Amino acid sequence: MYTKLGTDYRLYNGNYYEVNAKNSGINERILNSFLGQLAVMENRHNKLFVYIFILDVKDSYDTNAIMKAFNIKLDRHLAKYQKTKEMAYHWVREKVDNKPEHYHQVLILNGNRIQNIKHIYQPMIDIWKSVGGSNIHRPVNPYYNYRRGDYQTLADIIYRVSYFAKNATKGNKPAQTKNYGTSRIK
Repeated sequence: MYTKLGTDYRLYNGNYYEVNAKNSGINERILNSFLGQLAVMENRHNKLFVYIFILDVKDSYDTNAIMKAFNIKLDRHLAKYQKTKEMAYHWVREKVDNKPEHYHQVLILNGNRIQNIKHIYQPMIDIWKSVGGSNIHRPVNPYYNYRRGDYQTLADIIYRVSYFAKNATKGNKPAQTKNYGTSRIK
């Protein structure tokens, strides 16, 4: 299930897209679960809002229950206040040395409803803290507004999120704990 090291390409909806397979290679299961949810959302909406962020925890946990609680509450909040009918998400757990784990997450939302983080960022922070998280970090250029058919923006999203599927920093976890999780929108 792992690719060779180096830059590589993946087929998605009839086109090839570059993925970030440098240094440690790509875990195909992680990448494919993201691409599956991206495809579902792209088929349902002509515009997508894709937001990438990093979640820190206060203490290390043996499970990813914090992520389940966060995404359930966030989905409810977005449905109620932003009138979104579905929230696709994908997260990965990373743990380096003896530090607490952190999570990288991407949200994929209906871009006809949401085009920026203005109305969702503070509620996300509040929800994350309410479930036991500590901070949310926004990387440089954390979001994309994608319109169906925009090859370059889609290529940028796939390359960026393929970083989540890197093999490095995965596996340093209890046996019952998963390295990633994803929504299950059909």
